[in-house]
Amino acid sequence: MAAASPAVRRAWHGQRGSGHPNLNALRAEGVETQDGLIAARIHNYAEAATALPAAAEKELVEQIILRLSLGNGGCKVYQGDEGIFMWLVPAGSVGNVGDQLAGLSAIFRSPANVSGRLIDLGIAFGVDADPGRSIQSRMSSALLACQEAQNAGEHWRVYDPTKLEATEWRVTMLGELDAAIDNGEVWVAFQPKLDLLSGEICGAEALVRWTHPEKGPINPEEFITAAERHDRIEKLTEHVLNRAVQVAASLNKGGRKFDMAVNLSPRLIGHANLKPMVVQTLRRHGLPAERLILEITETAAMSSAESAMQELRDLRGIGLQLSIDDYGTGFSTLDYLKRCPATELKIDRSFVRMLVSSRSDRIMVNSTIELAHSLGEEVVAEGVEDNETLQLLGQMGCDKAQGYLIGRPMPYEALVDYLADHSPAKAA
Repeated sequence: MAAASPAVRRAWHGQRGSGHPNLNALRAEGVETQDGLIAARIHNYAEAATALPAAAEKELVEQIILRLSLGNGGCKVYQGDEGIFMWLVPAGSVGNVGDQLAGLSAIFRSPANVSGRLIDLGIAFGVDADPGRSIQSRMSSALLACQEAQNAGEHWRVYDPTKLEATEWRVTMLGELDAAIDNGEVWVAFQPKLDLLSGEICGAEALVRWTHPEKGPINPEEFITAAERHDRIEKLTEHVLNRAVQVAASLNKGGRKFDMAVNLSPRLIGHANLKPMVVQTLRRHGLPAERLILEITETAAMSSAESAMQELRDLRGIGLQLSIDDYGTGFSTLDYLKRCPATELKIDRSFVRMLVSSRSDRIMVNSTIELAHSLGEEVVAEGVEDNETLQLLGQMGCDKAQGYLIGRPMPYEALVDYLADHSPAKAA
């Protein structure tokens, strides 16, 4: 049997001495029920109760339950703590519950008169119409629907059972991620970059991928964001960095100059282990530091404290390159660009995509190229998908381009074949 959420566990007991059945009673009585379950939550209950004399809170509860009972057709209302109330509606009436909740919302628009004070009560409703799960799980689901309705500025929402699998996946994903890194499910794809002056493939960006044995490809944004939020990004970054540097070292043998870019999470800027991780990885595979590019987003770089900015300077000091990714999506100042030890700016795809059709985007891209060059930095345009855009970028003096026109992200073996097909000798 699934465990109830903390909010439901606290709410089961209800107000002591109120005389109304609490949520523990609902849990006991609703074990076999096929009825629909409705939760109501007064989201400013604590504020309202605090504004009243201690003896008046019971009167507040009585008024809330009276209003709910009048609007729900006389169904028994179960009371919990923290302004939570629930009741069951006959299974055959669940389809018409919207009219009932709309009426209740209208009733609660009028302030409650408690001990001579007018109290506004903000309320939201959640509905669980899935009798196939335990009553305590359904109580949690109805409360979750309440919260979703409140967050969306709506009066009520029905819990969507299809979200249950997604919720369970989010809970277990981080636990699976570490194992996925170790067993090879997490791998690195490489997207080529084109040098616009020479016409040669000059490097690639390393992009992390996760192919789950049951779920298939997992959206990188989903698991990267989760890893960042829960302090698991260091292991993931170390894995990507190691593979990227290993591949770059292999491709640079024989005199070839091939740069490899690796994205750096904002959470690692200023982290004590970052510089040692980078140095050790370069030494392990024998890659010259100047062949590695660490990419940091514009917004992350701008929000970095001075100590983190100093660490970026230290990384630059060992010879590697630094790139400001997604340039144009933040609010960089000229002073910031002067202080940041970047070696290149990477123009965001949102500007590149509209380059042919938008005069303002052409002006922005052209001025960015001129600015970067005046600061001694190179410019990479990402998201290049057609020849006309590529030609325009070349005319503007852009240094490098990346996008589906040049090549999609690919496994290492495919990259080797791609480079063989695009070698200077092959082109000649």
